[in-house]
Formats: sequence, structure tokens, C-alpha cells
Amino acid sequence: MLPFHTHLLLLFAFSFKALAVYAAFVAYVSFVPFDLTTSPSSRSGPGYVFGLGITGASVADILANLAFYVPLGALGFIALRRRKLGGVLAACVAVALSAILSLAIEHGQHWLESRVASWVDVITNVLGAVIGAIL
Repeated sequence: MLPFHTHLLLLFAFSFKALAVYAAFVAYVSFVPFDLTTSPSSRSGPGYVFGLGITGASVADILANLAFYVPLGALGFIALRRRKLGGVLAACVAVALSAILSLAIEHGQHWLESRVASWVDVITNVLGAVIGAIL
């Protein structure tokens, strides 16, 4: 069995690759079942801000969003710390990148009949990234 510090070195060595693979996995899972439409759904008017709904979400949906983005925030933090960024700056950049990915995914879900893009998803995704970056 390898010593603990060797495990940490291996984690740092593969941190950017792991981050990229995990971000791709999150994007993939967010678009399943790929029931694409020829035009995005019209989501504007009351109940929508910048095309995203402001409706409520189930507890299961909130917990799933947190569970997917905690590892993303943690991997982003580890990858950026490896690049000699300070702890606070690495955490902020990791959370900002997670927020950008979340917004891109939510806006991409306009092209899916079975998905509903929501600000609740974006907020819980970012909260998950914050928790991951802090851990």
C-alpha cells in the first residue's frame, strides 16, 4: 500500500484530467435522454429571468445538484492549487468555472423536451461547488 502523501501526489498529477473528465460526465448526465428539438422552447415572461425558470424544485433534485457539483468544486480547487494559486483565489476560480458550466448546461437544456432549465438548479449547483472547494 502506498503512503498517504504518494496518493496526494498522484491526485495532483491527474487533477486537470480528472476535472475535465468529471465536467464532461456532468454535462453528459445533464442532457440525457438527448430528446433534442429543432428549436429551443420559448421560455420568457412571468416566471422566467434570462430564459431560466424561477420555480421551485424537489428536495431530490436539489440534493442531486449538490451531489454532482461538490466533486466538481473539489477537483477544480485541487487542480488550481496545483498551479500555485492561493487557496482563496483557487476556490473562487473553481466556483466561477462551475457556475459557467452550470449556466451553459441550463441554457442548453432549452433544446431538450424533457428538461426544465431553472435558476434553482444553477444556485444549488454553485452551492455544491462552494462546498466542494471548501472541503
